[in-house]
Amino acid sequence: MFKEYDFDTALKVIEKNTHLRGGLVETLRNLADTFGYINEELYPVLADTFSQSEAGVLGVVSFYHDFKTKPRAKNVIKVCMAEGCYARKSKNMIKVLCDTLETDIGEKREDGEFEIEEVFCLGNCAVGPNIVVNDKLYAEVTSDNVKNIINKNCKGK
Repeated sequence: MFKEYDFDTALKVIEKNTHLRGGLVETLRNLADTFGYINEELYPVLADTFSQSEAGVLGVVSFYHDFKTKPRAKNVIKVCMAEGCYARKSKNMIKVLCDTLETDIGEKREDGEFEIEEVFCLGNCAVGPNIVVNDKLYAEVTSDNVKNIINKNCKGK
């Protein structure tokens, strides 16, 4: 679970990597791990700390798919859509998840409880299709057992 965003805590996270040459990406990763996203109000601080322009910081944030600029849902479900999982019908799970959780791909449900995200390769191809639920990997997931996995792992269902 992520911490509630707090500017002072964010400054402490940034401070931890100021000694690293080219520490911007590591700092962004630490901020994402702490808060679930990178608050845009930090761009000037990050730019100054790592001798970048704010546009440069934005460029790095937008380049990496895992860096988000908005708060995440309490429960994040990632569905692999790479070739191996797709061939094993991961697309069917998308429909089941969207219908069950009443949200669309890439959207956070209105109550903030759920978010479904398409990802491309979770590195577990031999036993796909795969999903990640709140950072826990599940293999050989089907449209039949995906509801049980969600119910077991997510509060707010």
